[in-house]
Amino acid sequence: MVAQLILFENAGFGGDHLHVFGEVENLQTVPGHDFNDKASSLAIVEGYWQFFRDWQWQNPFPNILGPGAYVRIDQAVGAGANDTVTGVRPVELVAGNWSAIHAVPIHRPSA
Repeated sequence: MVAQLILFENAGFGGDHLHVFGEVENLQTVPGHDFNDKASSLAIVEGYWQFFRDWQWQNPFPNILGPGAYVRIDQAVGAGANDTVTGVRPVELVAGNWSAIHAVPIHRPSA
């Protein structure tokens, strides 16, 4: 399965952005981009994604998101507050349950 999302620093798709093609346990560790607790909007190009408040896949947000444009990440994932996402990973539905798709993480710096 191919998965791709774009995180944006500001609500409404503004500011710096980051293309993500696989799981990222801690958005602070992406070379050249510290998106930990900074992403405010997102666009999912392909796949379904799960979002986490803390690194090491701790404290998942309640909503799994699929393809689309999300003006405010907090409302989309059910965070209750903006700038709280630390980790992201693609998931797939297996026997009625969402399961992580583990692959080599690939980050492409935005221009």
